[in-house]
Amino acid sequence: MIKKLFLAVSVLCSVVVTATAQHRLKFIEPSKVNAIDLSSEGEKKFNRWVELISKETRTDEEEAFVEKCTFSEAQESYWGTPPSVGCSWYCGAEIADIKSSSFLPQSGSTTYTAGNIHDFNYKNVWAEGVPGYGEGEYIVYTFPENCPRLTTVIVANGHVKSEKAWRENSRVKTMLVYYDGKPYAILNLKDSRSEQTFELCDTLGYRGDESKVWTLKFEILEVYPGEKYDDTVVSELYFDGIDVHCFIAGTKVKMSDGSEKNIEDIKTGDSVLTHNMETNTTKAAVVEATDAVTHDNLVKYKFASGRSITATQDHPFLLSDNTWASYAPEKSMRYDGYEAVKKIEKGCVVKVLDGDDTIVDITLDSAVQKTYTITKIEGASTFIANGIIVGVEFLK
Repeated sequence: MIKKLFLAVSVLCSVVVTATAQHRLKFIEPSKVNAIDLSSEGEKKFNRWVELISKETRTDEEEAFVEKCTFSEAQESYWGTPPSVGCSWYCGAEIADIKSSSFLPQSGSTTYTAGNIHDFNYKNVWAEGVPGYGEGEYIVYTFPENCPRLTTVIVANGHVKSEKAWRENSRVKTMLVYYDGKPYAILNLKDSRSEQTFELCDTLGYRGDESKVWTLKFEILEVYPGEKYDDTVVSELYFDGIDVHCFIAGTKVKMSDGSEKNIEDIKTGDSVLTHNMETNTTKAAVVEATDAVTHDNLVKYKFASGRSITATQDHPFLLSDNTWASYAPEKSMRYDGYEAVKKIEKGCVVKVLDGDDTIVDITLDSAVQKTYTITKIEGASTFIANGIIVGVEFLK
């Protein structure tokens, strides 16, 4: 044990010196720790609930059971992580490959391979497969070209399927993150059966002309020893990020000459009409960057005037009081100028090119669609889509 502890400390000190010399190393504490309270009893309850809600008629006892449950009809699995339900960064992102330095051999029907760490299922796990606690073992994620950039790492640390499994198996204490092969940060994980969110100090990834394949490597430095097993386990490690503010094809963008152009046809160098929030006037400005990704769970807004627009959940709209609002404000806040963005709701009055208009209906569309947006406009932070003043996603 003394030898293992000395090795872990030596590795950590070596990494700190190397990374500090490169001015890259950052120590990050979790910004959010959400307890995980899942169990086999809860799974049975969920399965019973799924069975009952599909019935055309239910007994009084069954109806009372359904009413007491707090499950969502959007849940496809009791063990599913947040990205498996509704819209997320993964609407426009994907992982090209996941590999690990080692993993435990299969036991019966149970596997411990690298893919389990990113299957959006708390019940399946990656467990390193070397003798001892696995210091130095790692997972590598490969991201494809033009993958939306990421800002957040979320870790379900340990074997979270039950309190017993969590205590018996070892958990990660500190984890070194390599960004494209270079030491970037150390994540300091709490020793709790929880999902821990780490907000990165930088936005990671490459877009536009700089787009390329890139990697993130997560290396175990120190562990919290399990009560029964040395094996160090991580249930899930996934991401959140940006580059997902978009509109569907056919959305009309107002050009500086008064004409309209489909958003999918907007190119760098085009001159569009923009709105100045301080003077409440419009002006021409040149598009400097655009983007396109594939999404589902888009939001369709209908207005009192009869106009409508379909956008991703985090695209910001300018309200009549000169504030911003979106369906998912926590994501919109990642961009410059949206620090105080509100939750958009029915009844909100938005600014349009010829005055104001009121949202009368908001619905989600689950269809998978290609979406488009303008990501940078010279000297401006807005453009006009379907006559509505909307924001430009400009990174802080």
